[in-house]
Amino acid sequence: MPASFVYVSTSPHVDLCVRSHQGVFDFPTILFIHGLGDSSLVWKSFFSDERLSDFTLLAPDLPGYGRTRMSKGTGGGIKEHVKHLLALIEETVGGPLLVVGHSLGGLIATYLVRALEQMETKPSAEKTHSPVKLSGLINVEGNLTGADAFISSRSVRSDERGYFDDWYQAFVRTSYEGMWAEANPHLKHYPDSLRMADPEAFLRDCHDMVDLKNHTDDDSGENEAGGEYLKIIAPKLYVYGTESIPQITMDFLDRNKLATHVFESAGHWAMLDDPETFTGLLLERLR
Repeated sequence: MPASFVYVSTSPHVDLCVRSHQGVFDFPTILFIHGLGDSSLVWKSFFSDERLSDFTLLAPDLPGYGRTRMSKGTGGGIKEHVKHLLALIEETVGGPLLVVGHSLGGLIATYLVRALEQMETKPSAEKTHSPVKLSGLINVEGNLTGADAFISSRSVRSDERGYFDDWYQAFVRTSYEGMWAEANPHLKHYPDSLRMADPEAFLRDCHDMVDLKNHTDDDSGENEAGGEYLKIIAPKLYVYGTESIPQITMDFLDRNKLATHVFESAGHWAMLDDPETFTGLLLERLR
């Protein structure tokens, strides 16, 4: 299944590098959003799945990750990622859209879908983007509660104590020495993604995630992102692996009776533990 890289200008300072497959005209588009330190490499296997060949597939490298560079001092963080993705959608998406995000990408996807839904409620004269028909959201272990900010909390703590550069280099080195790849062969892409990531972008996004954690309701565990996720009108599915999800987040999902798909004995990259089943979830949302 042919895939290519295209660059899409989403601001005066940023050209998003997008792994792209052009599907059949008028078929839905699937927008894949990668996680912290990752890149479009995480979605590479889905671009070779023939069951998805009729759909347009887009997997951008967010600014500061993968092949997307960003000028220093141009801002950033979760809200900026959403702005770039809105610009990408405006430029490339003409039909139904399914948004899929992993980890940080799931958090970004929550705010992106909320932004798209809020645009639909504005008077026509105030709309800044063309209408998009949302097929839904699949959120793979994106942040919903304060307990979901794990690696990001460690990163921010190292920054506050003045040794982030050392911590980050150790994190990258450990990923190459087997922390990821030996225990999980399907995660061999992650060290390569980390090598391409801008540490400044990584740290900025970690601070954003920890800021959400610091605004967590101590009784419910819900943070701002969890509250935004609950407000989403489009069909939404939260996907997680039993080996990595915090109990607080499981309680949040159960308490709010949210639709979930559980991958038994899977870790944080549940979609790579069982890609065949995950592709089936995508197709169910696109019927």
